Amino acid sequence: MLSIRKLFTAFLFVAVAMPLSAADEGHTRGDVLGCGREETHLAIAYAKHRLFERQRARREPADHQTASFAAATGPDVQKVGNIVVVDDDGTLVSDANPFDLSGSGVQYKRKKKGVKTSVFRGDVDPDRGEKISIEDDDTVEVPLGFSFKFFGTRYRKVYLNSDGNLTFGGGESASSERSLARFLNGPPRIAAFFDDLDPGAAIGDAGVFVDNQSDFVRMTWWEVPEFDAVNRNTFQVTLYANGRVTFAYANLDAEEGIVGVSPGGSDLLDLLDLSTELPLGRRDNAVAERFGLSVQIDDLGVASTFLTHFRDDYDILLVWADFDVDLGNAFAYSFTLRNEVRGIGRDIYDATEVIGGAERFQTFVQMGDLSRYPSDPTTKFLDPDSTLSLIAHEAGHRFLAFVNFIDSDGQVSDWLLGRQRAHWNYFFDSDASVMEGNDIRDNGDGTFSTVAATEKYSLLDQYLMGLIAPEEVPDFFYVSDETSNANRESNPRLSDNFFGTRVDVTLDDVIAFEGDRDPSWQDARKTLKTAFLVIGTSGQPVSGGAKTKVNTFRKRWQSSFPQLTDGNGKVKSKLKKRKN
Repeated sequence: MLSIRKLFTAFLFVAVAMPLSAADEGHTRGDVLGCGREETHLAIAYAKHRLFERQRARREPADHQTASFAAATGPDVQKVGNIVVVDDDGTLVSDANPFDLSGSGVQYKRKKKGVKTSVFRGDVDPDRGEKISIEDDDTVEVPLGFSFKFFGTRYRKVYLNSDGNLTFGGGESASSERSLARFLNGPPRIAAFFDDLDPGAAIGDAGVFVDNQSDFVRMTWWEVPEFDAVNRNTFQVTLYANGRVTFAYANLDAEEGIVGVSPGGSDLLDLLDLSTELPLGRRDNAVAERFGLSVQIDDLGVASTFLTHFRDDYDILLVWADFDVDLGNAFAYSFTLRNEVRGIGRDIYDATEVIGGAERFQTFVQMGDLSRYPSDPTTKFLDPDSTLSLIAHEAGHRFLAFVNFIDSDGQVSDWLLGRQRAHWNYFFDSDASVMEGNDIRDNGDGTFSTVAATEKYSLLDQYLMGLIAPEEVPDFFYVSDETSNANRESNPRLSDNFFGTRVDVTLDDVIAFEGDRDPSWQDARKTLKTAFLVIGTSGQPVSGGAKTKVNTFRKRWQSSFPQLTDGNGKVKSKLKKRKN
């Protein structure tokens, strides 16, 4: 039998799904970042879960019978009407984790194709070398006087990025959030303090320095402030010819950032408490600690807790937090632990072992801080989305949108797909699917217009969800060689007019590559069973207003699903407690 870690290793390179990007209230969806990948969020959830488990084990004394035993007894889980209310006791919600490595350091020693992590007891070297010219969100190529081996690959140059990190194979100057998802999915990375730093705002002798020698290169951020802040942060990273890497920290005023190393393009992660859990043996995957002022939720722990108290009779668990929670670069996200459906662009897998196993439960949705959502679930607040369309979007990722097709030249094409190849292409006439794309009008003169967005599940969606027969799906099209200033990964947008070439596609073209849906529409479930859960912290139990709000969302989701699916599907959300 596969170990849990090997099970996740096999799974994490399989599927992709959508978390929406973070936005302050009043921003449009198009103003904010793109979204992350499902396997990345599952990798982070799994790494968090293991960290939570280790932290819980350290809190519990060996002898549970001693009078001084004060270990957590578990969160308080209640059924309130048809929603689950969890008041945590420190089991599922972490404390904030501000930066605590000032005056200390970390080192990574090369070991085969991985690294071993331990404490570094050196100080920041005051011999900083030469100051370099680097601005906010900027990158500088640094040649190496030696061949540096990192996760099995040798490099003769490294890119120094203003945001407290080094990358190989290319620099990074993006202004997107410095998140664990970006840390994992980006290029091979050495992150001494991955944060939004602004060397261009450094004053006097402050700034970024490079001391480039024949057997080492040392890079120093000296009193560099965070963007739009007046704080000061001093730390140093040194690469040695033998593959050793050291981080040394003087004073850091910043409290949020990522410290670690990543082989790049990875979806395996060890999250650590670098102050208490070193040394760590060889790893060939990313290793990091995320520092921050917001709390974290153990998503897999929440799922396991839910299944401990309620029947395994639900397809999807939707979770809200009645407090500010850090979701990285996501506004909300989902991940699927098991897929048994063929013909929808996903492999067959089952990773539910990590939550104790499940027969029906499949998808976890983290909606984040409840206070960001309007009380009326139909109010459009993340243009063009409402709470209802966001729920539909996250729930839809159980089946959508992953399919390729065979084009007119007999080649495999992914041109129905847009962002992360897990949403419909902006230029796909998706009939205003909640899974993106747009409702596109062909004006008949070589021009096209977007006329609607994120309104319902399209007929193609419904076929992939198992709600309708294949012959009920009409032909569809996307636009190529378009002149819009949008691209295939853009968020839906109304009133966009552009030239282009219409490319017609049929469901048969999709089936030619993906195969028939199995189970077929006759045998597929037409009812999506959805459970709603709201969680509070040990110091802030779930409020009455939060319970009412989530229950309003539940009732509207249940009543609206038939409309979203043209009467072909329904939702049930009645809670059933597990029998002892």
